[in-house]
Amino acid sequence: MKKIIFSLFAVILGLVSCYDDLGNYEYREINDVVIHMQKRLPVKIPLADSTLVTIPVKYTQVLTKGKENLRYQWYVQKKDPRKWTPCGNDSTVTIAVYPDDPQRFTLRVEVTDTDLDIVSYGEIMIVLQHAFDPCWFVMQEEGNNTVLGAVDGREGIAVVTQNVYRPYGNISGKPKFMAVNVQHSTGDVKDQNAPKVPMLQLFTEKDILVLDGGNLGRRLYTYDRMLLDKKLKGDMNFNPEFAAGERYGECIIDDGVFWFAFDDGCSIYYPVATEDGSAYSASMASLAYYRGVKIVFDDLNKRFLTYHNDNMPLMWNTHKRIAYDQNYVLYNPNHSIANGPKLQKIGESSSADNAFNPNGIGSDKKMIHMGPISDEDQPEILSVARAESKSNTLYLYEISPKAIMGEARRKPYCSGYWEFTPEVSIAGKDIAVATSGAYDRMFFYASGNKIYRVDLNRSQPTEFVIYELPEGKKGEFTNLKFRSERIDVGYATEEMSEDDDLILYRYPTWLGAIVTDQDGNSTLIEVKLNRAGDIATDKETKDKVIYTYPGLKNVKDFVYSFRV
Repeated sequence: MKKIIFSLFAVILGLVSCYDDLGNYEYREINDVVIHMQKRLPVKIPLADSTLVTIPVKYTQVLTKGKENLRYQWYVQKKDPRKWTPCGNDSTVTIAVYPDDPQRFTLRVEVTDTDLDIVSYGEIMIVLQHAFDPCWFVMQEEGNNTVLGAVDGREGIAVVTQNVYRPYGNISGKPKFMAVNVQHSTGDVKDQNAPKVPMLQLFTEKDILVLDGGNLGRRLYTYDRMLLDKKLKGDMNFNPEFAAGERYGECIIDDGVFWFAFDDGCSIYYPVATEDGSAYSASMASLAYYRGVKIVFDDLNKRFLTYHNDNMPLMWNTHKRIAYDQNYVLYNPNHSIANGPKLQKIGESSSADNAFNPNGIGSDKKMIHMGPISDEDQPEILSVARAESKSNTLYLYEISPKAIMGEARRKPYCSGYWEFTPEVSIAGKDIAVATSGAYDRMFFYASGNKIYRVDLNRSQPTEFVIYELPEGKKGEFTNLKFRSERIDVGYATEEMSEDDDLILYRYPTWLGAIVTDQDGNSTLIEVKLNRAGDIATDKETKDKVIYTYPGLKNVKDFVYSFRV
């Protein structure tokens, strides 16, 4: 083998040595056309019909000026990856985008130099974005009515709209509270691939709106149909006090009664009684996880109750006929929710003593917050209470759904209790509290012009100021919430690979706060927190990651909505 290679090499050398270089070269300069196109173009999905998108081709030519020598041809590739459809032959193309278009599709342009017959190519990906995805929705008070506002878009580029519901009418009544379930299914709960929409709920003193958070003109349900049991009994006196939802269940507290619905795209709720038949008056709840325990606070008896129902519903088709055909005769008051698991008292583990008595925390206590404080499928739930006398002390109760379910045998059901007195008195003042599963045994609260982090992992609860209004900025904090209390799935960001359709987006590390001055001018302030619970620093600018959105009025509540 080596001989053959050597012989070939010798022949090549011989041929080269016989070549006579005459030195006659004819050079011809090439006009290189360089196309400059951004990789992606975000486009809001139209709510109806279509929207027109115009895209120009940007290019530079090495030799030629003008464009008389250029010919253009545009192609679009939508649902079939093998099919490129011609869609234009000018330097600018205009295409129609429809609601049912794929989330991403590609445009390609061919630019031909007709003098040299050389073709250059460029591509741009059209990325469809749902309206209000992501978005902070805010409830504002204006006279005796409610105004729905929005801070729409991702951090830094979000747009503030003071009245985003204006095209659809007015919202009567002063605001009470609002809620959102970003994982509200539009199909059978057993279908993991059923489409989901953010269910936005607005509760006022006179009205209740249940809307599609991506299309505010679409009302999902009426409240009297959701609480159909009351309606069929002739009771139209509704008094909603709390609402929450997650992937496999939703709850509403109405006039002290805890109502539960499986997330089957129908939102038919059933009232839940206590196991021993005793009276109760629920005021707040925390939905830990699908197979986890729901924690409910009974304000009448100042106790914690648990609710655990993982019986998958078998009545989806029936519920559809009730919900969408108004075939109310099919409603079954003995449904597996109403006649199944009940609200139960919290007992005590045989291997660990409770840190507090869950069946009576004191007649003077008023619950002001319940939420997760660990990033697990069944996170610990922290409940924060104040004495009704408006003392300067917060009472903190940690409950472990995992222990209650028997999955943490050595852990007590009531796993922690603390009393915390802030350094700056909060006596007689309203405070806002927030928790996130991203921070173990920590909670955050806002009072006056500061936001605090309280660490419960130390020998004594210890607070730290993480944010203070800039000097000269007037107002006080009134509301505090994380984008999400749990880690959820969100859309890919520009920094991610183009192949990443969905990523685990750490919404629970973004904290939003509302500050309002004496004139009713409200501002949304959003901060990114690091792992320690302090404000994160931008890697490039070294500045703290803080975004400010003014332009709101008398904000009473707010929620963060996004699609999953």
